[in-house]
Amino acid sequence: MRPAGPALRPSAHHPRGARLVALRSGHPFASAGICTPPGHHLRGRRRCPLTVLSRLLPSPFSHPSPMFTWIQTTFKKHLPVFIVLLLLLLIIPFVFTIGAMPGLGFAERKTRKLEIFGKPFTTEAQRNAFFEGASLSVFLTTGRPALDGNQLQFYAFRRAAALQYADKLGIPEPTEENLAEFIKTLPAFQGPDGNYSPEAYTRFRDNIAANPQADVSLINRVLRDDWRVAQVERILGGPGFVTDDEIRQVLIRNHTRWTVERATLDLSGITDPTEPTEEEIQQWFETNKIRYRLPERVRVDYALFRASEYAVKVQLTDDEISAYFEQNKSRYRQPAPEVAEGETPPPPVEPTLEEVRDRVVADLTRIRARTLAAEAAADFAYDLFDRGLKPGTIEFDNELAARGIRLQAAPPVAAGGVVPALGWTPQITSAIAKLDEDRPVSDPLQAGDNIYVAIFRERIPAADATLAEVRDRVIADLKAHRNRQAITARGKEIREKLLAALAEGKTFAEAAQAEGLEVKRWENFTFSELPQDIDYGVLSRLEELAPGEISPMSVQGTTGVFVHVVAREEPPIDPASEEYIATRENLMRQGSALTAQGVLAELVQRELVAAGLAEETPVE
Repeated sequence: MRPAGPALRPSAHHPRGARLVALRSGHPFASAGICTPPGHHLRGRRRCPLTVLSRLLPSPFSHPSPMFTWIQTTFKKHLPVFIVLLLLLLIIPFVFTIGAMPGLGFAERKTRKLEIFGKPFTTEAQRNAFFEGASLSVFLTTGRPALDGNQLQFYAFRRAAALQYADKLGIPEPTEENLAEFIKTLPAFQGPDGNYSPEAYTRFRDNIAANPQADVSLINRVLRDDWRVAQVERILGGPGFVTDDEIRQVLIRNHTRWTVERATLDLSGITDPTEPTEEEIQQWFETNKIRYRLPERVRVDYALFRASEYAVKVQLTDDEISAYFEQNKSRYRQPAPEVAEGETPPPPVEPTLEEVRDRVVADLTRIRARTLAAEAAADFAYDLFDRGLKPGTIEFDNELAARGIRLQAAPPVAAGGVVPALGWTPQITSAIAKLDEDRPVSDPLQAGDNIYVAIFRERIPAADATLAEVRDRVIADLKAHRNRQAITARGKEIREKLLAALAEGKTFAEAAQAEGLEVKRWENFTFSELPQDIDYGVLSRLEELAPGEISPMSVQGTTGVFVHVVAREEPPIDPASEEYIATRENLMRQGSALTAQGVLAELVQRELVAAGLAEETPVE
């Protein structure tokens, strides 16, 4: 038996909390956002010579900055790159928190040797190394500092597939000239105009040289590997294929000149005021019964550790109070007084500790009390785990009595649900839903100032709900449906009036304002030169409308939107023009890249299935 579920990290300074931390080394505590994942550093803290990188392109800087200005100059000129490097230091342990990546089940396969495309993938260190290069590659090849966890996973696997394919095809390492030309194509080294910028490359290189944590050999390796990946993608993708019609569509979309008007309607006051009858409620429930099917749920008891009950144990010194105040002084600043328009607000008045001491003491006491409650909860959960005490046994009941803990019953919990009365969030209920007879005790779960330890009682199978069980939901859904119908009907009514007014010779603005709508107009713009205040929801409707037409009302939040096309002027298309030729080449490259990515994605799927890290997708 072991406690289960992500939540509050037990304190490593607490004797039993430290033991619990050690026992849970493979458990994803970090998903609760409480603990910090294991530290990660770029390999090699030595300052490596820039070797290949130094020779690729000439540097305009022949002398280093004076020592006394080094810190100022470096942070002022290279702050974006420092941020990128910091993200690279953080993203790997964030994606692989304590060696378990969601969706691939690494934690369950720690004892089996794994290889992905010939790369070792068993230990946390091996996986960190695998994704470390991919993280850097993302920045170099896209110009963006990071991808989210799932995107990075797919990118890294696809990159590894391409490198293995490069080995099979015998693609050699790039020459110095190959690498220099390749670097000029990377978005990370492009200027605002989209072209290669020697200054951008030099800033990156100088920052690497000044950062003792940067592993230049890794950067050099990633650049060379990315060149080989590019060769594989070019081979797999082929020349690309595009039709003349596709080229025309792109050019027409980019250069058609539009004049459009938008009318907006406030929908917040449009409702169906009638109350549903009992017969209508029953009919709605029967028609939508599947919507109200109760999911599998878990019934648990819980032990509650209130922070307020531990406040009496908190003893604060004057130094602790003063230090907390200094760290959080802005929290106690008085709000700035309102001033008339055009007047300069007075500078904020800094609070003194004497003025807000009671608030500071109360806040710090609550924080310390919450920590004590969390340690008590961790101690309780650990004892149950360490002694193998199971609910329903005499030993378990004696332990509760000895600690003065009285279990309380919680309502049935479904994974991802909420229990507002207890403050249980989807994260907490998802952790509780994993409990069973073999893992009956949860980790400490924090909800505000309360800490819970959940104890498994039984699992309730999924079942059809009765109307009585979900009556409030049924009525709310039926009313919402009727309100949507009322909004739709009002939108149709207004559109018919607008069209009729246009047919009578009125302008769209006149007709819309007569119906209480607000009108906005944008003139003579193209998709390649959009107005700064354009409504992007309007753009999505344009290509389906001819001049003079009005769109059906679309709903954006609590606003109804009508779009009227005043004018639409398509550009002439010349197949011999430079833009036409450039567009064709760009579309061919995109088509080639998509083909290559599709092939590599299939290789990744096969590799993960073979390694037992994914399930085979059935062919339909």
